[in-house]
Amino acid sequence: SRERKEGKWTRLKEKKNKLENEIKYKNNEMKGRRKNGRKMKTEKDKKKEEARKMKVGGKKCKKIKEREKQKEVKRISNEEEAEGKRGNDKVVVQVFSPVTAGALCCIKRGENLYNHIIHLQCAKG
Repeated sequence: SRERKEGKWTRLKEKKNKLENEIKYKNNEMKGRRKNGRKMKTEKDKKKEEARKMKVGGKKCKKIKEREKQKEVKRISNEEEAEGKRGNDKVVVQVFSPVTAGALCCIKRGENLYNHIIHLQCAKG
């Protein structure tokens, strides 16, 4: 009979714990939290996050801007503009055709880029 009583107590304890946990979860949900107590995102939070992503003044953007300034890159969008550009002009050429070794050489030598238009940041020389 003693074993049965112990079993009864453990069952009661389990029931009590279960009820307490349910209450805890309900309270968390009321406060807008997940079961594990972490906060759930509300609409307001989501909007704030979007706004933060949209902001241009973020750290990352500043870094990118500084990098762009350092490069002083001229973007070339067509073949006529690209012709006669020399390697020391620092050129970024957009992709029109597959990259070829010839194209890289002719940018360095400052010859016409003609059909080899490639995406390439080339510094002096």
